[in-house]
Amino acid sequence: MKTFLATIIGIVVAIAATKGLEILGHNIFPVKLDIDPNNIEELKLIMFKIPVYLLVVIVFAHTLGLFLGFIVSRLIERKSILPLYYISGLMILLAVINLILIKHPTWFIISDLLALLLVSIAYIGTRKKA
Repeated sequence: MKTFLATIIGIVVAIAATKGLEILGHNIFPVKLDIDPNNIEELKLIMFKIPVYLLVVIVFAHTLGLFLGFIVSRLIERKSILPLYYISGLMILLAVINLILIKHPTWFIISDLLALLLVSIAYIGTRKKA
């Protein structure tokens, strides 16, 4: 039961933290693009006009959100690393879906996926298996 709870809460924290950090980044570095960020069609039109530093903030938000999900999950379940695999897999899958739905610059695709993979490998790889 703890494994299931750690997985669900870890996923919720990872997604919420990622979204929260993205919003924080947009508030700290406001960009006047006059679009609805929840409208995929509008995002497709301006993706290559978004400043590089804002895309770097998004990569950071994805990576830190995943890491926070790992930490919370690990606080709940210390014996099994199975929740970490589920959280990692889902967050990477969501990133891939986002990258498929909205065309991004090549450097962003590579850096976002690489950052998520490296954080996953580093965090899961350093945890002791039960």
